[in-house]
Amino acid sequence: MPSRTTLPHPGPDPPISPSDYLRSRCPLCFGGVNKVGESKLPEFFLCLDACFALRRNKDYDCRPGQKKQPGTQDPRIVPPGTRELPRSFLEAWKARVEAARPVKGHERRTKHASKQGEYAVDVADGEGDCVEPGLRVPNSYLDNCGESFIAADGERVKTPGQHFSDTGMMAGVCRHDRVIVWSNMWTPGEQQFYALAIIDFVMAQLPVHWRVGILYDVGCQIHRSTLKWNLLPQWMPRIVFGISVFHAYGHQWVCQLWYHPRKGNIWGLTDGEGCERLWSDLRSLIPNLRVTGFHRRLFLLDLQIEHQDRLKLCQAGVWLEKRVRATKARLALAEAKRDKIQYTDEYLQAQFEAQRAYQSRPLERQSKKKGFHAVEKILAVRQRLNAAQDLVEVLQKQLMSVPLSDSIASRNEVAEITTSIAEQEKIVSRLSKQDNDLTAVLQLGDPISYEKLEKMRGHAWFEHQLNMRALKARIIAKACEKNFETRNLTGAFRSKAVDHNTMEHTTKALKRRYRSVKSLVADYNKRRLNMMKLRGRGGISKNAIIPPPIDMKGLFGLDVNNDIWQDIGLADDEFDGTVPPWLGDEDVRNGIQLMQEVVNCRDELYLCDRESYSLQQWFEDESAALMAASNACQGVFVWFSSQLSEALIVYKLFQMMILSSSFENTFKPSVIWGRGGVRLLML
Repeated sequence: MPSRTTLPHPGPDPPISPSDYLRSRCPLCFGGVNKVGESKLPEFFLCLDACFALRRNKDYDCRPGQKKQPGTQDPRIVPPGTRELPRSFLEAWKARVEAARPVKGHERRTKHASKQGEYAVDVADGEGDCVEPGLRVPNSYLDNCGESFIAADGERVKTPGQHFSDTGMMAGVCRHDRVIVWSNMWTPGEQQFYALAIIDFVMAQLPVHWRVGILYDVGCQIHRSTLKWNLLPQWMPRIVFGISVFHAYGHQWVCQLWYHPRKGNIWGLTDGEGCERLWSDLRSLIPNLRVTGFHRRLFLLDLQIEHQDRLKLCQAGVWLEKRVRATKARLALAEAKRDKIQYTDEYLQAQFEAQRAYQSRPLERQSKKKGFHAVEKILAVRQRLNAAQDLVEVLQKQLMSVPLSDSIASRNEVAEITTSIAEQEKIVSRLSKQDNDLTAVLQLGDPISYEKLEKMRGHAWFEHQLNMRALKARIIAKACEKNFETRNLTGAFRSKAVDHNTMEHTTKALKRRYRSVKSLVADYNKRRLNMMKLRGRGGISKNAIIPPPIDMKGLFGLDVNNDIWQDIGLADDEFDGTVPPWLGDEDVRNGIQLMQEVVNCRDELYLCDRESYSLQQWFEDESAALMAASNACQGVFVWFSSQLSEALIVYKLFQMMILSSSFENTFKPSVIWGRGGVRLLML
């Protein structure tokens, strides 16, 4: 059990079962024993979020002449069941994070990195987009996610420090909305060491084979940061990051493809919004916490969290029963719709993977030297090709000079030279194809000499043409993202699954992306006009093909007849003029979503079944402990406490009787449950 003065780690040896502290926090998550490799699903789900409304005003001394001095601190008071992480533990993690990252100003950062605060990743100027090791999403999309969410910027001032001494709290809750651990916050922004400290604390008390799924509103950013700075090396192989459901709509579409819990097939129907429901339970404390003392504020938060958790524990069986009933109804509806789709699950999964692979490609960037570098690449290939051709001629002459003889040495020499010629001819063939492909992209037409190509190295035609390819790729990617996001968000609004704040945030994000696409299209069409002026000049053929313009009208509909899919003038054969099924076939798009819905519902039923057995096992352990305490008690207070706990057990047993109708295995009170089970059977 953590305190405010000692570290909460259980010890140097890794535990083989959840700690007693965790078992006391949530019996549904930690009451049972999960076998190694029992399922593809994580053994535990942790949801993280911060709240800056539960803050405390800065206290000043009111005595004459001392008004600008800090006030005296109230007496320390800690409840026995505190869930708060100690300040020393958080300070240690803060120092660890600051030591892991370079000091600001010592390394160059991009303009995007400067906006993302502590979640930023240093990228040298001029570097292209890329996917970092261990991640699936390119840096360009992660940068946009970091700029979109305030939580990703630890330097953003959410609560001014000159007015508030305690700025809020961060909580880690399970998927049943029970608080596992929480931390007080004193920094103006949502710095990541709070979340890392909670993760470290929880992971240290779990069995070594348990995997943990972590849902956070900026899960993609903390995943990127932990890998970049190696912040959780001992836990990362057992951690899967995701983004909470209602916050997912504000992320880039590519980010949602990999981090959305409805697309990962490991989350069941876990939404990751338990902290939001916790803030709703604690909102009545906001006025009083503003003016209370330091220790009293922490004490009140602990007591209110304990009270809410006791209420949720009493309703654990009812929660499971409702969850199972709702999931079964949702599964039946999804299966009925899925049966109307003619495609198999294997085909739909393959299309979804193809969608992920295409939309997760690093985006090509524009550059003033694109044409120069393209010609340089052709010249380098030509040099290697000429060297390989010269070597073939030398080897052929060497072969002709070998004297005709039946000796073993002569035959070996001929065989060796023949093998070398064959290898060099393969190299010549490969380089020739590469040269043809590169020249085709630049529309050089007939074979052009090395000297003439060298003179055309800085031609503006090549710059415009290659930058138009990069622009077209970005326009298609952005149009696909907006199409999918608008479609999914419309369905969420109809089902009333998104609150007003999420709707507003997502609507603003979609408007920003529309303006971004509009700017890209304008740049594309401007470069096209410049290419028309350059055609027939400086060695460019008068018959060189110029790509058609892009019209914003109908662009986001992604119609199969839209010119954007054609490779006219750009030699872009990504789709060969056809729209892939995952994008253009409505049945495939609907089928992918229905397939994922069916899988998630089945996983949710498995999780509920696993949690029901954990709850039963926890009841048995609690009942046995209560019987032992009641039999050994020697005072009236201990006896009275055991009787109250036994009454609570009887109440929970009654809930388990109701719960049993939702599962295949009928629930029966065990003999080991003693008087509680006997009393229930006598009702």
